[in-house]
Amino acid sequence: MPRAADSAAVFAAPGEPHRLRIVRQLSDHGPTSVRRLTDSFGISRQAVSKHLRVGPGARAAAASAGTFGVRRPEGCLSRHPRGPSGSPTSAERVVGIDEAGRGSVLGPLVVAAFCCPEDRVESLRDTGVRDSKLLSPERRDRVYSQLGDIGELTSVALPPRTIDRYVRWGGLNELELETFAGLIARCAATVAYVDACDPNAERFGRRLETLVGNGTRVISRHKADRDFPIVSAASVVAKVRRDAAMDRLRTRAGESIGCGYAHDPETQACVERHARDGGRVPPWMRRSWETVQRVKRAHPARTLDAYSP
Repeated sequence: MPRAADSAAVFAAPGEPHRLRIVRQLSDHGPTSVRRLTDSFGISRQAVSKHLRVGPGARAAAASAGTFGVRRPEGCLSRHPRGPSGSPTSAERVVGIDEAGRGSVLGPLVVAAFCCPEDRVESLRDTGVRDSKLLSPERRDRVYSQLGDIGELTSVALPPRTIDRYVRWGGLNELELETFAGLIARCAATVAYVDACDPNAERFGRRLETLVGNGTRVISRHKADRDFPIVSAASVVAKVRRDAAMDRLRTRAGESIGCGYAHDPETQACVERHARDGGRVPPWMRRSWETVQRVKRAHPARTLDAYSP
């Protein structure tokens, strides 16, 4: 029979203050990466990893609550609910994943998932769902309002700071890969349909299957939002939520910012205002984008010599 001191240590482990805050963030906001936890709590990656490794007894105590904190390869973390037998609680769930805002110079990249039982997928056709780019804003909003009656809507908004860091270190595809994996695991789906961001769709699918694990099957295609209604639904969720985020950004910025893409003259003017002459780039602008760097190169910060008579 275990000693009282041993039992106390087992149950104290998950209650350590930093560990409790990490667990609370995962519970409230779902999948994230070690890097983002490091930024959020101001502690080292080693410290975050330490707090995620609890002893066998504490892990068993956590398991009794029905949730495992699973550390994925490349730092991806997720919550994965389990049934009494250890198998996923939703054995016939399918999920579609898509994103909006990948190429924008302003605002977040929104990655969205739409998940439902397999036998509800055909119901999506009745909503008129299509690739969000093929729907008018009014039609998109009507489709969006019906999706909650069929399945679950989930999304992650990735801020410019995170995007810039990945562009510098590993590329945007790596960020999407980790985020896709986190959403798939969060939905506890057995089959995932994704719109591949990698030029090699099959390679992207294989890497995603490995990252998610649990035997989840991934169907990775280019133009999946056009070919699979469940990905079309995710496309609508991503676009509607990205548009809402941009509306909030316009209010926050207090200036004209356009649609956020470099082809928009208002967006170009916004980048010029902030990036030229060594100006401080605001947190809602992606400083790693060539659009911003081009302005900085053309209009560098002026030195004191420039003001000499």
